[in-house]
Amino acid sequence: MTTEPSGRRVVRDSQRPDDRRPRQAAPPYSVAVDAAELRHQMRLRGLTSAEVARRARARDHRIAEATISHALNGRRIHPAKLRAIAAVLQEVEPLPGIEGLVQSDHKPRRRPSQPSARGGRASPP
Repeated sequence: MTTEPSGRRVVRDSQRPDDRRPRQAAPPYSVAVDAAELRHQMRLRGLTSAEVARRARARDHRIAEATISHALNGRRIHPAKLRAIAAVLQEVEPLPGIEGLVQSDHKPRRRPSQPSARGGRASPP
């Protein structure tokens, strides 16, 4: 670690001592979201990402529609944002009668012991 003339401490890459650029910080803490399940839960409640973001902001959570879009597209988000999304989903009841109508994006997993569609036994995984 070295100190710049301004007094700021800078960590240098030990492999390149002539490099004057500071080492990049570790990425911020984030969590992966089950995008298909989030999408399914939003559909059950008739919510768009814009509506989830609006409701979260009404609860004093700083969350952008882009954050929800990131979660829906498999990108990691900050745990506080996930908690805000979960709080909105918990406060909004699923629409009556819609659960049987909305198709889930989850693909059912077939067990190796179940017969395949061709009539034979399924091959081992």
